[in-house]
Amino acid sequence: MAQPHLPCSRMVFTDFDGTITDTETLMGLMMELVPQKAQTIGEKLFKGEVTLRKGVRELIESIESKQYGFIVEYSRTCRIRQGFGELLDYLDSLGVPLVVISGGLKVMVETVLGPLVSRCKDIWAVDIAADGPFLKAVSPLQSQTELVDKRRILSGYYCKEPVVIGDGITDIEMSKAASLVFARKRLGRHLDRENISYLLWKDFSDVQKALEERWGRGRT
Repeated sequence: MAQPHLPCSRMVFTDFDGTITDTETLMGLMMELVPQKAQTIGEKLFKGEVTLRKGVRELIESIESKQYGFIVEYSRTCRIRQGFGELLDYLDSLGVPLVVISGGLKVMVETVLGPLVSRCKDIWAVDIAADGPFLKAVSPLQSQTELVDKRRILSGYYCKEPVVIGDGITDIEMSKAASLVFARKRLGRHLDRENISYLLWKDFSDVQKALEERWGRGRT
């Protein structure tokens, strides 16, 4: 976690769960390990009866540490959304860094990305300690409502043109700090209520095409 960061002109900040991956991997994992609690907390989160910080922490810390190996194996079955590698190639050609900011588990992010980890400038997510009977969530930067304060992390990079790619409610706050937002439909509905402009996307080829129109095709 290299802070403070030097100022930059352009940077891409992307969510992981349901954004880089093509499914909601964290909730899928929870439904495998603690299905009843996942369903109960999921309903409370949807109704706004519990914060993401409290709900996600409660889910993580209800998992026995002996399940750590299963978390890694489950992560290996998760798929990366189409076009992500090509987007990294495009950004590399322009010298534009990409930062992953996830409200999920860092071990899942790193396992799913595999060799692509080295191509990301930074990865922010929830670490887990497995030295007790149950997992313990360890988060780098929290807010009152979120286990990972995405907007605060983004703002720490002092970027003139931050681009955000997201898919859901956890990406609302960092979208407010972006100069350009790519939102899938679920996030888009929230941004409509906040009067925040965005571009809809389905896979990363949509993102790359829009960035090429904005920044040029890059070096080949």
